[in-house]
Amino acid sequence: MTSTTDRLTLDGCHDPAAVLAYARAQKQVEDEAAAEVMRAAVRWASMHSGASLVGPSDGWHESCLPLGGEGCPEVAEFAVTEFAAALGKSTEAGRRYLSHAVEGAYRLTRCWSRLDAGQLEAWKLGFIAERTLCLSPGAAAFVDRHVAPVAHRIGPAQLARLIAEATARFDPDRAEADRLAAADSRRVDVRVADVTVTSRSMSRVRSIWPTPWTSRPR
Repeated sequence: MTSTTDRLTLDGCHDPAAVLAYARAQKQVEDEAAAEVMRAAVRWASMHSGASLVGPSDGWHESCLPLGGEGCPEVAEFAVTEFAAALGKSTEAGRRYLSHAVEGAYRLTRCWSRLDAGQLEAWKLGFIAERTLCLSPGAAAFVDRHVAPVAHRIGPAQLARLIAEATARFDPDRAEADRLAAADSRRVDVRVADVTVTSRSMSRVRSIWPTPWTSRPR
């Protein structure tokens, strides 16, 4: 007799509804595993913080790397490399992943609680954390407070507006510098050497029909 708790297998799916049920079940397993990996990343980082180094980091052969934004613990350099290798990532990709995890656990605590509750996917938390790394603690807390209820569905444009508001509230000097930098980068390039079929056609029209301010020959 087959129990309803038996794990569904793809080989046992013989109709479209069963295949969709199998896919949903596997997606849930994938999401839960991704959340567990992110929790493991935070646990690993806490085990290899700067306090775990023997002796001062500037006088020893190991050093610490800043992960997450301001207020997050630094992590021993060798630990970043080792964790990245365990995930099959490059050192840089592993460091970025650890940064997202640490940022989420230490500065986006409301969003992290939703991850723990199974209400927020790990990749979505990483998406938010990537964009709050450069914020001050107050600005990051502001974003966390406002984004947490809608974190599962927030898009890039909405998040960007919220981050801009947080920066203006908690770091006005940086907000002004960003505004000036954006203004300086605006420009219009006119390439007079580019001649298209349309421009040639317009030249012929102008040669046949003079502009209104050009006097017609008598």
